[in-house]
Amino acid sequence: MGRRGEIFTRKIFVKEGEKTYFFNIKENRYGDKFLNIVESSKKDTEVFIRNSIMIYKEDLDPFMEGFTLSQQHLQKRDKTKLSLSRGLESGRRTFHFSVKWNKFGWGSIFISEERAEHTAELRNEMILIDERDLEDFLKGYVPAMAKLKNLKDEDPPKRTVPPEPTPRPIKVKITLPAQKKKKPIRKEKVKILAKKNNSLIN
Repeated sequence: MGRRGEIFTRKIFVKEGEKTYFFNIKENRYGDKFLNIVESSKKDTEVFIRNSIMIYKEDLDPFMEGFTLSQQHLQKRDKTKLSLSRGLESGRRTFHFSVKWNKFGWGSIFISEERAEHTAELRNEMILIDERDLEDFLKGYVPAMAKLKNLKDEDPPKRTVPPEPTPRPIKVKITLPAQKKKKPIRKEKVKILAKKNNSLIN
């Protein structure tokens, strides 16, 4: 795995370096794998404008369906405008595809990603694929999508519960009250007691 969790990366130059497409498959800290397509366009001598969309593995089927329909419409050179949306029922992410034509007769595919952020706000990102750049774009798109599709979903790491600590034996020190020592009986008292006993008996 590469830097920043990258699993796959490819760079495609178009328009003599005026535009670059990056195809990066990454894995986030939760183990989710996704394809990040970045469009970097040169506007001034040293200024680049970057736009990107993210395609998670669960989004593969709806995204590929929308892109394929847009690609077919563009390659047929049907000058009618195409607009369609694809996404999951959960509504977490929706992809909007449209094919538009400029005044010179060249078509372009516009792909925008609408996703819900944790702040409950919707965020929109968009990339553009010019008809003249489509062949080069596919050189990065096709292997990247195949790689993402073939990645196996790993089981989330099992949470190990630490064993309960063995209780230590508790030492209890019991102190008994000291017993008073009996004083020895003197011989004189023993004799007196004996005489009393004898007199009682007689």
